[in-house]
Amino acid sequence: MSCSLLAAPVLRHLASRRKDGERCRSMKKLNQTTAQLRDKAFVANARGELPKHIEELHQRLRASEEKVIDLDILRISAEKEREMSQNEIGRLQGQIDTLKKDCENLEAIQKAIGQTVKKLEEEKLEILEKNTQLMKSQQLERLELQARSNELHSQVDQLKGLSKQKEKLVQGLENDLLETNQRLDTLIEDKRCLCESLEAANIHSEGLQQANKKLTLENAAFSDEISNLKKGQDSFERSCREMYDEKLNLIKSEQSGETHKFEQKIDFLNSETARLRNKMDELVENHQWELSQREKQETELLSAKESELILQTLSYEQLRMQKETLEGNFCVLQDEKSKLKEEICRISDELSTFKENSDVQVKALTDEISSQKKQFSSVISEMYAKTLAYEELKSLKTSLEEQLKAFKNEHHSLNNALKRMAEDFSSSKKVHEEEKKKLTEEMAQQTDLLAKITKELSENNLALEESRYQKSMAEERASELEEDLKALQNENECLKKKINGITLDMCNNKKWHEEELHRLTEHLAQQTDLLAKTSTELSEKTLALEKSQCQSNAAEERLGSLEANHRDLKEQERLLKDEIQRMTQDTFNSNKQYQEEMSKLYEEVSQLNDLLRQSSKELSEKTMALDDCQCERTAAENKAVSLERTLHTLKEENQRLQEELKSIKDEFLSYKKQQENEMQKMSDAESKKEEELFVISTQFSEITSAFEKITLENKSAQEKLSSLRLDLSAAHSEKSHLENKLGSTLLELNDLKKQLEDDVSKLTETIKLKHGQLEEIHTQKADLEEHLSTLEFNFNLMQNENKELREQTERVNTLLEALQEEHEKKLTKLKEEKDYQEEQYTDMINEMSEKIQQLEEDKTNHSIDCQNESEDEEESWKQKYEELEKRMEPFKEVIDAFEVERKLIQDRDKYTQEQIDKLQQEAIKNMGHQNHKQKVKYVNSLKQENVTLHQKYQESQEELFRQTALVKKYKQKIELLEGGKTDAKYRARGPLKEGNR
Repeated sequence: MSCSLLAAPVLRHLASRRKDGERCRSMKKLNQTTAQLRDKAFVANARGELPKHIEELHQRLRASEEKVIDLDILRISAEKEREMSQNEIGRLQGQIDTLKKDCENLEAIQKAIGQTVKKLEEEKLEILEKNTQLMKSQQLERLELQARSNELHSQVDQLKGLSKQKEKLVQGLENDLLETNQRLDTLIEDKRCLCESLEAANIHSEGLQQANKKLTLENAAFSDEISNLKKGQDSFERSCREMYDEKLNLIKSEQSGETHKFEQKIDFLNSETARLRNKMDELVENHQWELSQREKQETELLSAKESELILQTLSYEQLRMQKETLEGNFCVLQDEKSKLKEEICRISDELSTFKENSDVQVKALTDEISSQKKQFSSVISEMYAKTLAYEELKSLKTSLEEQLKAFKNEHHSLNNALKRMAEDFSSSKKVHEEEKKKLTEEMAQQTDLLAKITKELSENNLALEESRYQKSMAEERASELEEDLKALQNENECLKKKINGITLDMCNNKKWHEEELHRLTEHLAQQTDLLAKTSTELSEKTLALEKSQCQSNAAEERLGSLEANHRDLKEQERLLKDEIQRMTQDTFNSNKQYQEEMSKLYEEVSQLNDLLRQSSKELSEKTMALDDCQCERTAAENKAVSLERTLHTLKEENQRLQEELKSIKDEFLSYKKQQENEMQKMSDAESKKEEELFVISTQFSEITSAFEKITLENKSAQEKLSSLRLDLSAAHSEKSHLENKLGSTLLELNDLKKQLEDDVSKLTETIKLKHGQLEEIHTQKADLEEHLSTLEFNFNLMQNENKELREQTERVNTLLEALQEEHEKKLTKLKEEKDYQEEQYTDMINEMSEKIQQLEEDKTNHSIDCQNESEDEEESWKQKYEELEKRMEPFKEVIDAFEVERKLIQDRDKYTQEQIDKLQQEAIKNMGHQNHKQKVKYVNSLKQENVTLHQKYQESQEELFRQTALVKKYKQKIELLEGGKTDAKYRARGPLKEGNR
């Protein structure tokens, strides 16, 4: 632009110098023609042919005026074409200057790109070396990891052995718990049976007491009966004595008829005595039988109580032993419970820390990945833009070099022509200085008018040139803006496509994660159901956990690969950092703002490095936490297995106790059967009572003594029963205490079981979450790989586009060459036409100058003759001058019309310039902070305005042609009215010669 602005005044100066030279030449030719005309006028005057000569002059003036009009038209068209060519030349020179600057910038950029390419190649070599080193280091690390994995496998095997031992212990504890539960159940049943037996014994003792009371009452009644019988016996003996006395008396007194009555009475008394004896025998037998039965019952009760006491003592000792074993197992379980709680707390803390670290690491990794993506995309876009600019600048450089060569040749030819013109001008100036002095006074007014007209025309031309130049600049700016808009639209479309692809990827990832979460929740529900079902499924879960351990080992290997990738990323970032530092060193001297931006980028890269270091540390911590979690998980699994074993043992104990209860029940049933048999025996014994009553009378004395002994034995038995009751109450209290302890232990064991189940479920959930996190990391890795593949694909596409752009630039270069050739052809044609017109003008001027010289010669020859006629000639010349002024009057209107048109054009140019400035400001505003849709609307509106402006321009051109045609018509009418000019168009012919007279 600056070169174009500097070239504009130079062109104007050259145009003014050219116009001055042409004006001087035309003035010289006019002076020559006037001199020739004067000479010819003098010759005609001398010959007496002045009116013919004047008519010929009038005709020639008319023809010359027509020629002048035609020449003016041609001159105007030529000037317009020249202005167009000058504008094109100025525009091309501006483009050349801008292209020179662009070429310089491109050369600088090319040098910088070459340096960067060299640096990149060096860095590529360094990267390859580092990759080889990394491969070696990775192989070493793999070997180390394999060794570590072997060690971990050995440790896992040891842990498996420990877990198996713990499972055995847990199974033993479970068996113990089952046995204790069974024993407790049996003890509870024994207690219940003992309580029932005690209640039955109490009831039986109460029955015995009641029987004793009845027996005491019966004994009292029997003693009363015996006393009554004794009294009856005494009374009977007395009666017998009396009867014997009476018998004796009767025998003495009545030996006659009363003996039969007395014998009857004696028989009656004998029968009564027999009956009484029978009753006595029966009573004695019954009493003896009852006593024997009581003795048997007491002996049986005592034996049963002794057996019960023995059983109670044995059960009490067994309960004590079981209590001691349960207390020992309870202490062991409490210790294991405390250990498990500590381990669970430690595991929960480690899991919480691992979760926090994993969340932080995942966030850091996502941020780093996004930042790296942005940096990578920005670097790729910059390189792509640089390559495009470099190729475009190369093509422009080649085209501009060719144009510069052509313009240099043209400039050299123009300089040679100017030198020739200057030489011709200097030679003609020396010749015509004298003639100029003579004609200056006569043509002063004409020169002033012509000077004014030329000034106005030059100003109009300059204004038109400036307006055209501004219009061309505005069109160039509009084209540049359109190109920028198209580029922005393409970039926006690319960004939209990328955003759509990213959104689709995000939606797919989201759906996949949701499906995985749903699947994991279903899997968790299934696992909880399986955990709740049976202990056999726990063994299957142990196998599944071993598989998960294998998966965790695979995950550790994947983490190792991720760490290797992380190291690769670190090295890439370090290389990028070195590149950025080098770029900053190269561009520090050129641009301070760019240096500040690079410093900001360096700070961001340092932050990213810190984040990467933190992420690497967190990954290492995560790996350690995963190992710890796996160990803790195995320990918890082993503990769960051991607890399951203890539960199994307790169940077995419960089964054993249930079997003992069954045996006790069988014994109780047998005891019942024995009692039933004894009742049958009692019924049989009751049948024998009647037989033993006869023996009772004889053994009555023995019975009384035995009854006293029995009472004493009853008292001792009652004392024993009271002591037994006290022992039973103490045993009941101890049993209740043991039951409370057993209930508390069972509750604690159930709580422990629930806690362990909760811990196992939590551990399974954490393991699943970790597996989900690992899967997410793998998915992120796959996404990154896909993104890298897409970037490579885009890079290949960019290379293909670069090739296409190169082909397009070659096509554009060919088109530019064709346009240059056409432009050169047009310039050659214009130069030929210009040379032809100049030759015609020179011929005409030479003829006029020759005629003027002849007239001057005639004047010098006939100066004496014409002194008298000088006044007439002056009058004639005045008349001619007046006629010329009259003839110039219609042209004044045309000149005024030209001035009005010039002013209108200037005003229109000012208005268009203002509108262009407004449009530029609006374009700057609209192209600033707006949406893509608004930009598209604005571009469409600009296109519509451009179309409307083209239509208006075509309409204005049509109006101009119409106005020019009207002006020509009016000129012809004026000429017809004033000069009597015919409609026939005369051919341009030379000035008057001797053959044309």
